[in-house]
Amino acid sequence: MATLVLPVEEQRVFVASQWQLMWWRFRKHRLAVASAVVVVGFYGLVLGLPTVGPLLLKALISQDMFLAGTIVLLLGVMTVIGTLISDIVLVWIDPRIRLEDT
Repeated sequence: MATLVLPVEEQRVFVASQWQLMWWRFRKHRLAVASAVVVVGFYGLVLGLPTVGPLLLKALISQDMFLAGTIVLLLGVMTVIGTLISDIVLVWIDPRIRLEDT
């Protein structure tokens, strides 16, 4: 069980499961999730741009493990690089986040 501490003005603490915390976070940021779905739908369907999903599916069905492995590796590397860039930008923008020597 995880403990969720709400902002100061709501001064209540309750115990929730991991799924309950994820659902609460999703409800809090549902506009961002909805806009991400709309953007992906716009790029994929309206503009007709190719995505990597069908290519990965074809590679897995035809047992082309080199192509499937390359796609998974590139997606993983791009995820790590994107996370690193977003963390660096967040530290640069948000004054509450500072590196401390411990």
